[in-house]
Amino acid sequence: MIENNQFVGFLNGEAESIVFPKSFFDSLLPKISDLDQLKFLLAYFWLLSKQKEFSLPVSLDVFQTSEQILAILDNDLQRVEKALNLCIKDKIFIEIKDNRTQTAIYLLNSPRGRATFEAFQSGTIKFEELRQGQISKLDEKPNIFKLYEENIGPLTPMIADILKEDEAEFPDYWIREAIEIAVKKNARNWKYVHAVLESWQKEGRNAKDAESRQNDSKDREQYRKKWLGEDG
Repeated sequence: MIENNQFVGFLNGEAESIVFPKSFFDSLLPKISDLDQLKFLLAYFWLLSKQKEFSLPVSLDVFQTSEQILAILDNDLQRVEKALNLCIKDKIFIEIKDNRTQTAIYLLNSPRGRATFEAFQSGTIKFEELRQGQISKLDEKPNIFKLYEENIGPLTPMIADILKEDEAEFPDYWIREAIEIAVKKNARNWKYVHAVLESWQKEGRNAKDAESRQNDSKDREQYRKKWLGEDG
C-alpha cells in the first residue's frame, strides 16, 4: 500500500509523447521478468525520447548519475549496474570495451548501434572517438532560464523569481510549448507565456489549442490583448 507517494492520477492535458521502438512491446516486453530491468529500460527510453538520440553511446557512470534512473531505483547504484548487465545479457545493449583502460560504453542494439559496433571491430572507428561522441548526461535539457534567454530576452533578478514560481507550478513541457507559441505569435514576453499557461490550467490544454487555432485568423495585436487582459 502506497501512502505518502500515492499516485494522484493523470493530469488534465498531459499528452507529452514518449517514443518506444515497436519491437519493445512486440518482442522484448513479454520476455522481461526483472522489475528493476523494466524500470531501467522505461526510464532510459523516456530520457532518450526527449533527446531524440537513440544511437549514441552511453557509459555506466552516465546511467548511474541519471536523476530519473536513480529515482526509480531508490538511488541504488548496484541496482542500476545490475539492470544494465541484464540488458547486456539479453542483448538489448551492445557493450564495447577498451582493453587498455578497462572501461566500457554501451550502444542500443539497433541497426545503427550494430553498425557502430562492426565499425569498431574492424578498426574503422576508435574507442576514444566513441567515448567523445557519447551522451554526457541523460537528463540534460534546457532549463527555464536558458529557454527564456534563448527565446525571449535577457534575464533579470525579478524575472528569474517569476520563472522559478511558474516552474514550480506548471509542467516543464507546458512551459516549453507555451514559449514556442509565444515565439510563433511574435509575442516574446513572459506575461504572454504565463497567460497561456494559466488558461491551460483552467480550461485544459486541448481547449486552449482549439481556441488558439481560432484566433490564428484574427489580428495579432487583438489576439495578444485578449490573452494579456489588456483589451478595453
